[in-house]
Amino acid sequence: MQGIWTEELAPVVVADADSASRLVARITVTGFGSVPAHIDVALRGELCAGTTPAVSCAIEGLLPLGISDVRFDLAELRLCTSAGIDLWVDLATRLLPHGGDVRLDGAAGVVRRALDAVGVSDSGTVRRPGTA
Repeated sequence: MQGIWTEELAPVVVADADSASRLVARITVTGFGSVPAHIDVALRGELCAGTTPAVSCAIEGLLPLGISDVRFDLAELRLCTSAGIDLWVDLATRLLPHGGDVRLDGAAGVVRRALDAVGVSDSGTVRRPGTA
């Protein structure tokens, strides 16, 4: 019988000197046997144009392992601009046709309002407005 495993990667820490934004992304990969199954990304700080590329790069580096499900914990995210929303929607656009899933959980405050404004769901699969 093959077991379930988890591995927490080194945190992605981004400090954008131009805007004084700071983001910490804690990424955990979970798998079954030798096959990675999904990524959990806990975000703390601000997801903006200055911090999003580092998170995107870290996730992109893991997708070739066969990972199709990505879950974001937004409970400690203080700010999310269109750059962060674009990250989630673009990732969902790539993964959904292959049976993948991008989930957002725990958004509150200004992050919740930003998601509501663009019609991106929280605590569920990210989908473009008007799609099933």
